[in-house]
Amino acid sequence: MKYSKFLLTVALTSAYIASSHADVVPVKFEFTQSGFYSYEFDQDNNLLQGALTNASITGSFVGKDMDGDGQIYARSLLASQRDPFPGPFGNELIYAEVTFNGFGTTRGPQTVVYDSRGIDDFGGPSDMTSLFSAFMGIAYNLDGGMLGDTADEGLSLSLFAPSTNYSVGSAFADYWANDDFLNSEVTSTCDTVNACGLVFEAVRADTISRAAAITPFFLSTETFQMRQVAVPTPTIFGLFSGVLGGLFMLRKLRKG
Repeated sequence: MKYSKFLLTVALTSAYIASSHADVVPVKFEFTQSGFYSYEFDQDNNLLQGALTNASITGSFVGKDMDGDGQIYARSLLASQRDPFPGPFGNELIYAEVTFNGFGTTRGPQTVVYDSRGIDDFGGPSDMTSLFSAFMGIAYNLDGGMLGDTADEGLSLSLFAPSTNYSVGSAFADYWANDDFLNSEVTSTCDTVNACGLVFEAVRADTISRAAAITPFFLSTETFQMRQVAVPTPTIFGLFSGVLGGLFMLRKLRKG
């Protein structure tokens, strides 16, 4: 009888642990974007479209909807305070990786990694509170659609120079709409008509922001293709086994 009560306790404990974490299970998405044309400005600041390139963006991100609002949202502390477009801070991004392929920037092909579980150069957490965060922000509605297909979605990295910068959708596009960068030539809602993806290189310059865009830069009207992939998470059986093992060891130690 005592043994049955023991197993019941373990089962109820495992079920409680599983249910209490069900609403914060991480989700992972893999993505790609191509169809980038090169662009330059002429001497009168008119935009000139160049050739279609073979360049592409590939990557993935993992996040948790911690506040249950149906959106993965993260905005770095630095970007949240940056005038003239400050916004609410968010820290729901766990890990992201973005690779630039074939853009021919001065830094060449590169992969940018964000890992909130690491330590930054100041010894603090390398999440969105870090001044070294490569990601300015990401916002994705967990509705099964493509990232950037509504006005409140987008992705953007980074604020540094020199760096290769990437922007998707509308949510963070205003950061680049100024004289130092690309004026009105920024991304908007991804609808296969307007520019959905933007890649440009920022270099140090004698400006207030200490950075400026150089040409050519690259725009794509193609949608941001993505798919959800599985993230390993503890199962009820695994939780049950772990709790059972822990209680078994505890009983053994008490008897000893």
